[in-house]
Amino acid sequence: MIRYNASLRAARKFKGNLKGFRKASKKKIKKVVDKHNKL
Repeated sequence: MIRYNASLRAARKFKGNLKGFRKASKKKIKKVVDKHNKL
């Protein structure tokens, strides 16, 4: 359950960052996504 809550928090944070991703380079996006996939 703790892990589920943590992933929910991460998803919310990730969603909030999506607007910024449009400005970011694809390389940077891939890096961030890879980081999320490792968690």
